[in-house]
Order: sequence, then C-alpha cells, then structure tokens
Amino acid sequence: MGLPTTSEKILEEETRLDCEIPEIIKSIILKNNGGAECYAGDERDEFWILFSVKDTRTRKHASRSANYIERETESAKTWANFPDEAVALGENGSGDYLITFKKSACIYIWRHESGEISETSIKITG
Repeated sequence: MGLPTTSEKILEEETRLDCEIPEIIKSIILKNNGGAECYAGDERDEFWILFSVKDTRTRKHASRSANYIERETESAKTWANFPDEAVALGENGSGDYLITFKKSACIYIWRHESGEISETSIKITG
C-alpha cells in the first residue's frame, strides 16, 4: 500500500518529465502514491497498477515510491516500439502500459506485443 503524497511532489515529477500528469491519475496518487490500483480498458476492464511520483520526504515515502513515473518511463523506452513522447503511468503485469503523451490530457493503453495504442478511461477501485 502506498502513502499519500503532496501536490508539490506531483509538480516536481511533471517538471522533470515536461509533461502534465492527467488529473484522474493525480487524484489517485495524492491519496495512494505507490501501488494504487485501477481498471481501464475497452471491451473488458483490465487491472492496472499505477506508478508513483518520486517522494523522498522520509525513508518510508522513498521506499513506497521507488517505481516512480520518470524511472518507469525510462525503463519502458528500452522496448523497441514504445513511443518516444510517451510517459508511462502504470502497468498491467503483462508488459502493457498505461501512457499519456506530452501536451495531452488523455490516457492510452500501449500494447507491447503489437505497439498498438488505444485511448482509454480509468475506473478507480474501491
């Protein structure tokens, strides 16, 4: 389970990424930064784990936010067909990512096997 973070930590992450994180993702990670869960998908909802924003205020915050968006985006860019301007927001455990693009407020699913990108919406879990 993640810990709450601050708007300032989210802004710092956005500044490092040069990308605004979509509002629904911000609202989730403000309350649960590190391991937040949601559903997204087209015809069937898929389970996703959201990445955190880097938060080093305490040791506990630092350990819970180790898989932060900037770090996970850099890792995702090692995939051959991961979009250059994409920012990784979460993963489904099968190699697919929830992404956004710089200068976009939309959320997309990127399929690692095909490189297919489709717009999606987020459903918050209880």
